Amino acid sequence: MNLKTTIKNLVLNEKSLLKVNDNVYTFYVDVNASKKDIMKSFEKLYGTKALSVNTVLLRRKMKVSRFTKAYKPYMISKRKKALIKVDKGFKIKHFEDIVSK
Repeated sequence: MNLKTTIKNLVLNEKSLLKVNDNVYTFYVDVNASKKDIMKSFEKLYGTKALSVNTVLLRRKMKVSRFTKAYKPYMISKRKKALIKVDKGFKIKHFEDIVSK
């Protein structure tokens, strides 16, 4: 597993921003990534050790495109979220900027 592509992007929603106070950060990760892969790539990207990693596999969703002649349903691919718990002193700048607003 490529460590650079394991963690895709931050999850910025209300629930994940509330968990920042408990030192838990939420990321979208590669569907095939294991917890060990996620932990290694987090340590490499942010330079701190992750205490624990919990993963959630999000199911596929049916969406409807309204920009075609007929409403045409299509599937959104599966996604995987990782909840990463870190030490109390560690902060990620992107999350802290949004939480402080």
